[in-house]
Amino acid sequence: MQDINPISAQTENQLQSKPKNKILQVVRTILFLGIGIGIIYMIFKKQNFDEIWSALQQANLWWCIPVFVCSLVGSTFRTMRWKLILEPMGYNPSFFNLFNPLMFGYMVNLGVPRLGEFTRCISLKKKENIPVSSSFGTVMVERLVDMIFLVITTGFAFYLEYNRISTFFKENIFKPLYGLIQKNIFDKPLVLAIIIGLIGYFFYWIYKNSGDGNPASTEPETKLDTMTNEVWAGLMSVFKIKKVPQFAFYSIMIWLMYCLNSIFWLYAFKETAALGVGVGFVMFVVGTMGRSVPIQGGGMGAYHYLVSEALFLFGIANPIGFAYAILNHGSSVIYNIILGVYAWIALLVTKDKSEEYF
Repeated sequence: MQDINPISAQTENQLQSKPKNKILQVVRTILFLGIGIGIIYMIFKKQNFDEIWSALQQANLWWCIPVFVCSLVGSTFRTMRWKLILEPMGYNPSFFNLFNPLMFGYMVNLGVPRLGEFTRCISLKKKENIPVSSSFGTVMVERLVDMIFLVITTGFAFYLEYNRISTFFKENIFKPLYGLIQKNIFDKPLVLAIIIGLIGYFFYWIYKNSGDGNPASTEPETKLDTMTNEVWAGLMSVFKIKKVPQFAFYSIMIWLMYCLNSIFWLYAFKETAALGVGVGFVMFVVGTMGRSVPIQGGGMGAYHYLVSEALFLFGIANPIGFAYAILNHGSSVIYNIILGVYAWIALLVTKDKSEEYF
């Protein structure tokens, strides 16, 4: 006799794959956490913790007030910029329905790097019923714009202190980065094949849908096509922004606020107070690269190493270098946790516009 409500093979496979996916997520989290702890151990094992603690005790912690204010202003401008990117797609979300997912995503990134970008879009789907694929495309736009600003600020840092930081970047960033790419991509045929395959699919999708010059206008054939169209629409929204000067102003203010944080913390130590704005700018650029490392805690360990080594170029040795890195990085982590917890609670108690996550 035939079952009344048979479970399809596809549904059964999805149910069976969920535990496997959770296991992979746990393994990945533990792996990156272990890498982060290993980096911190390698960096701090030769340091005198009593001297670092003494340096921290002598620091003027009142500078945390302008640092937190600048962080909040920067997050506010980032929220407003995200709203500008979404508007050409026909969406008009409220400020807090953008701010809360943003801050919650930052907190999630502290635990699982890059996962916060997805939770941010999923939260926005719940609150404003904006497709995850579309909002993820706008997040990719944000990352691209931030990358452009990072390149610009790095170039300006080289202009300010070329003789001192050119060797530093070569030995501490470019060589290790090339070695990392060589080890994890070029020396692994499977990984390289996957990357090439994804790039090939992207160009194939553009070719297949480029008949009228608007890929997203073609009727999707599969769910993957639909998601790709939505991501593409999110990416292309940057070219439809009507308030370009406002978008540029928001972007500049975001990076200015974060740069000021690195400058302010220099004044917390008498040894670094006289270094000046230019050195603070260099610390910001180097620290941003350290935070970009996909390790729990916002690049913990990598950030401390790069910033302390950069300060050494300007005559600031440890323990002051590490103490500065601890305060600068730690204040950012505390800020993201406080605002992340607030955002998480706000997301729980505010009204949803969608019952679905995707």
